[in-house]
Amino acid sequence: MNHVEYLVVGLGAMGSAALYHLTQHGVQATGIEQFEVGHGFGSSHGHSRVFRTFYDKPVYTELAMASIPLWRNLEAQSDEHLLYQTGMLCYAPPGHASLEQHIRVQASVGGSHDILSSEEVNSRYPALHIPNGNIACLTHDSGFLHAALAIRTHVAQARGGGAEVLEQTKVKGIDLTPRLPEVETDRGRYRCEHLIITAGPWAGRLLQEIDVPLTVTRQQKFYFTPQQRAPFLPEHLPVFVITWRISTVFPILAPGLKWLMITWGRLQILLL
Repeated sequence: MNHVEYLVVGLGAMGSAALYHLTQHGVQATGIEQFEVGHGFGSSHGHSRVFRTFYDKPVYTELAMASIPLWRNLEAQSDEHLLYQTGMLCYAPPGHASLEQHIRVQASVGGSHDILSSEEVNSRYPALHIPNGNIACLTHDSGFLHAALAIRTHVAQARGGGAEVLEQTKVKGIDLTPRLPEVETDRGRYRCEHLIITAGPWAGRLLQEIDVPLTVTRQQKFYFTPQQRAPFLPEHLPVFVITWRISTVFPILAPGLKWLMITWGRLQILLL
């Protein structure tokens, strides 16, 4: 039986960050990953994920804003560029209740933002063309994170801070009946004083005994290579949310212009 103070199961975006911040607080922490760190089987791989400060409740915007100095500190420690604050542009027809609520929250927390007409958007960003008569909100503190690099950086810095990282280690079961949680792996059994489960799509299987509902859905992404790259680079294009959160376009980082589709029960295909 191995005894650890903090045990983190799953080292994707959330787990790697948890492991890193535990070491920053000087506690003993162990992270378990069933594949290698940075694998492509979960939801955290790839080059970009939205960093959003645009929410319909103040607490989420405040949490996102509070994380910015933490990301900048991690960048300084690692000499890596992780957070790209390109801004994020959302648009909808006038009177759209959800967009208006998001804008009210930005105003209430003092978030830096611009309200733009469709003509102003199309003039400011030649790569974009939103329908005439629509209203857009540009939040300046938003943007995107280099997702895969953020995971590798979090884990590397956690290791440097004394964390133990067990890769290629599969969790067979979790027992919450003893006084302290116990985790059975193919490398042995671990007892921990604090258990953090960030297993993503595998959480449902691991947490069956406590009946945690989890439904895994797919978000389809496409990459495009525009004829002219310059208008689509991060210094010229914000993250762009199309038709109010139906799909999201990311500036070019690699391998091209990323178009993320969120679908409900049917495949949507959009062409540039």
